[in-house]
Amino acid sequence: MTAAAALDSGKFTPDTGTGYGGSYLPPGDTVSIANFGGEVCGGSLANALRVSCNTSFARVAVSTGGDQLYSTAAAMGLDQTPPDASSSTAVGCDAGPLKSAIASTFTGCIPQKYLRHRTDGTPYYESLTTPGFLGRAGFGQWVVETSPFGMAVVAATVANGGFVPLPRFVDRVIDPTGATVQDIRTGIGASAISPPAAGELAQMMRGVVTGGTAAGAFGGFPIPVAGKTGTAQAPSCAADEVAIFGPGCGKFAHAWFICFAPVQDPTIAVAVLVERGGLLSNATGGQVAAPIARKVLEKYFELYPAAGAGT
Repeated sequence: MTAAAALDSGKFTPDTGTGYGGSYLPPGDTVSIANFGGEVCGGSLANALRVSCNTSFARVAVSTGGDQLYSTAAAMGLDQTPPDASSSTAVGCDAGPLKSAIASTFTGCIPQKYLRHRTDGTPYYESLTTPGFLGRAGFGQWVVETSPFGMAVVAATVANGGFVPLPRFVDRVIDPTGATVQDIRTGIGASAISPPAAGELAQMMRGVVTGGTAAGAFGGFPIPVAGKTGTAQAPSCAADEVAIFGPGCGKFAHAWFICFAPVQDPTIAVAVLVERGGLLSNATGGQVAAPIARKVLEKYFELYPAAGAGT
């Protein structure tokens, strides 16, 4: 979404440089942002996406600006939280009508301000326009919330040329006799990103699969796939996570992968989340989540071979 916002802003193209290094200190902040595993990365926007470079996307978000980042994220659904998920620390997400009527499939939230405390304990709100907040939101960390459903919608939005899908969870409604009362159809909603930006982003995501962080999982796959890996750190564990993964599970990151295929004529979008990365401290989306997505796609194209015909 940060790449989409950057492309739509007109400030970036896929070839625009994003800096290169192992850390980035946002203007006015006191804590540097680092890359996963301490790696050094960067280069063009396309290359930064290909290798999933935190510091690059922190810089990109700061350069793009909070208004553009928020409007793009909101258009893709990240101003939507379930009715029972209100928080006293995150403000600015719309708790109104959801894209899904099922609360557990909420899209996500990127708050416009966040309650923090100074060293003396004094509370204050930090705005999304603050470089420190904006930089961290730019690579999907800190107070950004989302769900597999929401990330599947994001992947499908790129696949649809920038238009947000209106997914369904029910095929039809029938009465007690079995007669159809209503057919439920899928549809396409408003544009979240421009078609040119969506096309550029699709090719950038293709690079993630052919020569980036998901290349190992998709070697030899016959259908062209576009995707994006993610490794989300969540240092605090909920009670149910502790029951499943044990104490100290906060050191294990969540592994993500989203994708769509075939790239030139998409028929399927997938989002995979492996909570706590299978208990591997170095687990990444490319190592853990992308292979699962490949299995899903293999079965899909086995069941619907026409969906991949001509690729």
